[in-house]
Amino acid sequence: MGKTEDLYALCKLINGYFRTPKIEKLHSLILYFNNLNNLEEDKLPILRLDDSPVDSNSWLSGFTDADGNFDLSIYTPKGKKQMRIRLLFRFDLQQISKTYKNSSFFEICSKIASLFKTSVYNRSRIRNNKECLSFVISTTTKESNELVCAYFDRFPLFSSKYLNYKDWREIVYLQQQNKKGKNYPQEYFSKALAIKANFNTKRTNFDWAHLESFYTKKNP
Repeated sequence: MGKTEDLYALCKLINGYFRTPKIEKLHSLILYFNNLNNLEEDKLPILRLDDSPVDSNSWLSGFTDADGNFDLSIYTPKGKKQMRIRLLFRFDLQQISKTYKNSSFFEICSKIASLFKTSVYNRSRIRNNKECLSFVISTTTKESNELVCAYFDRFPLFSSKYLNYKDWREIVYLQQQNKKGKNYPQEYFSKALAIKANFNTKRTNFDWAHLESFYTKKNP
């Protein structure tokens, strides 16, 4: 297959599974191919945004591979002796994009936040003397993080973020075992420190065995 045929096949594969304003570009590409194809059976339908529950397919997993991240912070509060561990699953998405006419990502951000029982926050930053507005989704409770694990255990990630999630999830499970939520044993902090040393940008050990269970055909 040539590049054009590959792109056409890709359109067929992802058509109907978009949930963000990026669907505008997909529709433009489909119209381009439909104008090229003379046979009616070769023309692709212009499918609308997927409005099924966010946790019904692997879309959020792919979206996270592109734009999401898992954060592990270890710190000692002022005046305290015992360390604290904070786990966050987080998105930071530009509110308005010049690329798309209907560019608000608020609706999909709201659906993701609802799935994990958290909220959508507004963030304002100055870059190159211009104000940049973004929507931020961040889990802040154990319940939210457990819901994150429930989703990604069902629909695994495929980039190196899977490795970060796997380590992140291990800390979530250790927290689950401590019913009181405080007075963690030293082994808990030692494990977290060991994970932190090889986490996100610090990672030097990579294992891609998880790609053997690739499931795109089952869950586009």
